Amino acid sequence: DVYKRQVLDKVEAETQKLNALVEEILTYSRLESGAAAVKLQQVDLLELLESVAEDGRLEALSQQKQLLVKADAKVRVLADPDLLYRALENLIRNAIKFTSANTVVTVELQQQAQRVHICISDQGAGVAHDDLAKLFTPFFRGQSKQDGVGLGLSIAKRAVESCGGSLTLQNCYAASGVVCGFQAVISLPLK
Repeated sequence: DVYKRQVLDKVEAETQKLNALVEEILTYSRLESGAAAVKLQQVDLLELLESVAEDGRLEALSQQKQLLVKADAKVRVLADPDLLYRALENLIRNAIKFTSANTVVTVELQQQAQRVHICISDQGAGVAHDDLAKLFTPFFRGQSKQDGVGLGLSIAKRAVESCGGSLTLQNCYAASGVVCGFQAVISLPLK
């Protein structure tokens, strides 16, 4: 009986992984083809960020890491809340996954002129220079040995673009020129 239960648990876990993979591929396909139903509405960015961060903090704590959200003020943008949530969730989870233990992932909301920027920064090893340009390539995973199929960043980019924004990725450098982290920046227009 115990053995059967273990086998069933394993089958269930593998089924959940396959379902997640199919969902990722379908989401990417819909976004890429323009078939995704984009529902633009007024979104309170701070409220959305805090909602994503709630789960992220638990994940970070379980890995001896911290997630910190900083915001100047409440900001509203015209966006699809589900797509933007998905993009933020992916970027924050990536930052938590790749930052070092006992470090902080910072999510900062900044308003500049007619745009708002959401900067997600970690304190990990960054990305190899040759891989930076390939990060949005579907199924590209670089040197990562972590779980995933390499669609998350492609989905995040297209989700942000469907909301009229842009997503950039870059290494962070210390004054000495050594890579000291990685940063994703979502930039959205203020209406």
